Amino acid sequence: MPDIGEVTSVSGQGIRSTLGGEPIALGNLRLWEADGVVVPGEVSQAVAGLQARGRSTITMRVGTRWMGVLRARRSTASGCPEVLDQLRRLGIAPIVMLTGDNQGVGDAIGAEVGVDAVKAGLMPEDKVTAVKDLLARHGMVAMVGDGVNDAPALAHATVGIATGGQGPQWRWKPPMWR
Repeated sequence: MPDIGEVTSVSGQGIRSTLGGEPIALGNLRLWEADGVVVPGEVSQAVAGLQARGRSTITMRVGTRWMGVLRARRSTASGCPEVLDQLRRLGIAPIVMLTGDNQGVGDAIGAEVGVDAVKAGLMPEDKVTAVKDLLARHGMVAMVGDGVNDAPALAHATVGIATGGQGPQWRWKPPMWR
């Protein structure tokens, strides 16, 4: 088994490391754009097709070789629609989902759980801006997040609830290898 180097997280984009001394990275298309890497058309098309079907995607590159596109679908916590209905009965509205995921995934999960609005494709700083906008419109904001990419926005909310990664879990599907 080749040695794996130190893993570096790139907020809202992915991770980088080395595998047997060769650079390896996994992430969304923003990771490559930030590095100035041209994404091959077949990779972009695979990502676009999966996202159109409400799937999250992670692209993988080792050295200069594109290894594939992983697809995932987030599962929602059971009872979530009922909890959101209870919050509405208490007068808590609107219920807005802020996600770094693509719009297709955001819309699919938002419809499944019954949120009032979805703001997708957000970087951590975009979530802060969204929380500030909601505060300006509604006076108070409660935010629930995993505490990783959500930490800055949680800090700006009136009430910030960090789940510590105990929120919805990921179900992985087999990767699409080329």
